[in-house]
Amino acid sequence: MKKIKIVSIGGGAGGFVVDRGLSKYDLEIVSITTSFDNGGSTGKLRDEFGTLPQGDVRRRILALSQADTHILRELFTYRFKGEGSLSEQSLGNIILTAASDIWGEQEGIDTIAKLFGAVGRVVPITYDKSSDLCAKLSDGSILETETKIDLRDVDDVRHIENVFLSKKSFINNIAKKAIEEADFIVICPGDLYTSIIPNFLVEGFFEAIQNSNAKIIWISNLMTKKAETHLYDLSKFLEILQKYLCKKVDVILSNSTKIPEDILQKYEKEERAYVLKNNINNNENKVVEVDLLSQKGLLEKVIRHSSSRVAYELMNIFNKKIFIWDLDDTIVKTTQTASVNKDGNIDISDLKIYNNVLDILKDDSIVHVLVSTAKHSKEIQNQKIDMFSIRRYFKEIIIVDSDEKKLEEINNLKYKYNYVQKLFVIGDNTESELKFANDLGMKSVRVKIDGKRKGDISDFVFCLEINTEEDFLKLKNI
Repeated sequence: MKKIKIVSIGGGAGGFVVDRGLSKYDLEIVSITTSFDNGGSTGKLRDEFGTLPQGDVRRRILALSQADTHILRELFTYRFKGEGSLSEQSLGNIILTAASDIWGEQEGIDTIAKLFGAVGRVVPITYDKSSDLCAKLSDGSILETETKIDLRDVDDVRHIENVFLSKKSFINNIAKKAIEEADFIVICPGDLYTSIIPNFLVEGFFEAIQNSNAKIIWISNLMTKKAETHLYDLSKFLEILQKYLCKKVDVILSNSTKIPEDILQKYEKEERAYVLKNNINNNENKVVEVDLLSQKGLLEKVIRHSSSRVAYELMNIFNKKIFIWDLDDTIVKTTQTASVNKDGNIDISDLKIYNNVLDILKDDSIVHVLVSTAKHSKEIQNQKIDMFSIRRYFKEIIIVDSDEKKLEEINNLKYKYNYVQKLFVIGDNTESELKFANDLGMKSVRVKIDGKRKGDISDFVFCLEINTEEDFLKLKNI
């Protein structure tokens, strides 16, 4: 099966969290990093050697690393001590600078990533090295460089009006191609104006994002930041994000877990940081509220995302297909009405299951829901389900007494799983399934009738009449 293509965009700890979690799954990952960091070890190397900022590149390689040994990781994260010229310098950044000098910017990154067994590719948004991030503040003053914007004092009451680059920088072709070909673009949590938006400011990003058919997922921050997003709520954050992105975010992944009050007070006192509150109307943007907090972080009195929980919820979105099944002559073969004995039980000799359907039902990357119309009684339908032990394969089982009720239930499911990528209505009665789709406002339906295809293929709904082995194969690989 073709790997899902993921592009993650962002910097700092948020980018590490996302990439670390996704590295555990079989995906094609391109991790895009900002190129405008000028502080700390990264800034010293940038000034002295004219290299790209290596800090985020180093973190993302570590996040994607599958190397068994801890030795390389310890060396890569080591910082020199003392007061000499190497004081507080990161060995990983020095190695990446040397690799860039030997093999060139991207090949150097790729070579070190290979050394660490990285399962994805780390790509700077631009290879241009002469541009700095700038911010216009509410008093009209201009701050130049990412560090000056990022490290403003918590008592500074000025807010950011907009950010821009000091010189034109151009998107590199690898990043551009990855964005255009991605299935999903994940905007990582992080500093809005210094880690996320700078990626959108390079020339060519606008064209790449407009040419992409990828679904855009934003993992929202947990807290505000005094220097950048003071007192923002989720809708304000999203408004600014989409303004620079120039495209609507399809899904917002937001934390639902309450943070202990003592930890919140600590953040408020020390950093003037507050919880990023969700006030978005779910009809406008698809918000998925789930537990995203790191429990280990809470024990250390630190608020951070859990990489495993973030990745789990992202995988639910990446793989989210719903198969809405009919029961009779789709899962259970009932070519004639099953006989019912005097005790009200079904004669099993009249029935058999389509074994090929079981293979599809076992695929846990798909949400399987059974919506069956009871021609005789709901009890008999439940007996059929239990007879073949298929209850465990379904997220939900809904037995209704009329086609009108079935239509209503399918409609409810469409909104219940509101971040679904594809919805499939599967049954033996193609006329009925076609009507369901049309009544629900689906764009188009593909139906197999007597070996012929009617209608267009839609990314949203697909109705299939199950008759042959070939039909089962199509359904499994769709």
